[in-house]
This record gives sequence, structure tokens and C-alpha cells, in this order.
Amino acid sequence: TSFANCLYSWLCSQARAAHTFDSAGVCNYWPSLILMTLCPCLTLFFLNSFSNLNENLGGRKKDCCSGLICSLCCSCCVIAQDAEALDLTTGV
Repeated sequence: TSFANCLYSWLCSQARAAHTFDSAGVCNYWPSLILMTLCPCLTLFFLNSFSNLNENLGGRKKDCCSGLICSLCCSCCVIAQDAEALDLTTGV
């Protein structure tokens, strides 16, 4: 992943994730930002495991177990992976 995506995912994780969710068409920016601020792990788990986020970014939907473990143990890594996939999909 790029340095910028890693940095934003670690320092500004709510905004970085909300941008990805909005750009991938699974949730608008402001509701995503509010959800990621109030309950980040649950939001990340739900959108990665039960929405079309990963398919829209060129990947496969995560199963419940791996989605939960990744969201709880290393949420900034999941956010960085999704951001990188968005950049690759859109050609940024």
C-alpha cells in the first residue's frame, strides 16, 4: 500500500474509511463518518462482510469470521487495504 494510504488509515481512519465507502457506493460520506466515529469496528465489519464493498473494489466479500477478526484486530489495516483497492480500481 502507498505511504499516504497507510498514514491516513492510521491517523484519520474515520475520514479515510468514509471516503472509501462513499466512493465505492455502499454508504454516503457523512453517515459513514458518523458511524465510523461512533462504532468503527462494527461499521467496518458490517460493510466489509455484508455489503458489496469488496466486490465494488474488485475483490470478494469477506466471510463473517475473517471480517470480524480483521475489523477488531487491525482496523487500520483493513481501511488501508480498502483505500488501496479503491485507488487501483479508479486508476489514482
